[in-house]
Amino acid sequence: MKKAVPALAALLLLLTATACGGSLSSDEKPVADKISTALAKPADSILTKSQATCVADAFVKKLGLTKLKSAKVVTDKGAYNTNGANVDKATSAAYTAALFGCLDEAKAKKAVLANVTKAFTASSAGVLQPNDVVCFSKKFVDTVGVKGLMAARIVTDAGEFNTQGASLNATTSGAYADAFLGCINYQRLQAQAVAKSNPKIDAVKLEACLTAAMPTSYVRALIVANQTQSADAATLNTDSNTKAAACTKQATAPTKKKK
Repeated sequence: MKKAVPALAALLLLLTATACGGSLSSDEKPVADKISTALAKPADSILTKSQATCVADAFVKKLGLTKLKSAKVVTDKGAYNTNGANVDKATSAAYTAALFGCLDEAKAKKAVLANVTKAFTASSAGVLQPNDVVCFSKKFVDTVGVKGLMAARIVTDAGEFNTQGASLNATTSGAYADAFLGCINYQRLQAQAVAKSNPKIDAVKLEACLTAAMPTSYVRALIVANQTQSADAATLNTDSNTKAAACTKQATAPTKKKK
């Protein structure tokens, strides 16, 4: 019988160590419940109700009410602010730590990738080929990861694609540009689109001119400047428009004069 006591104690310690999030105080529990409801509610949420509860409990336990309120994750009355878990990078990091404690990171990334691909497909309909969108989305999500996507508010705390409020720095925007340009021939895409609007424009000549005037490194800088709203964005936009106009003129067949 004496040997059973240490074994029982070890089992209790194991259960305590592996409990999800630990117990919450009477003040913390209502707040965690509001957060879990918000996480599970969206149609494209990557979390089930039970997973959302696990994440919310762990998140609230880790930060505590004082921190949650001071960071504006929740209001003074304990109401959860929309996408509040991603209010800043430190809070977002704490949230994703809680997320991966309740949902396998690989599964979370797979679900987020599906949402990102769906959003990119909808926004590029008629412009990009489906295979290009799949390639682009995967490269982007693989490079940035769920943690980075949430920190930049590209996806919400529920794993949905965020249609507004994203905040991209040069690193995240660079990853976006690299993924896009790694899967899509931007100069060819532009040349074909412009040539469709005017039968006198030679798409092959236009593509060659755009490739020479605006190589991939140039287009990358253009994308990053616009997404991050850097000081040189306006200058680059003007320069790119000038180059595109010159190439279009060069690729346009001259109008035949009437005899």
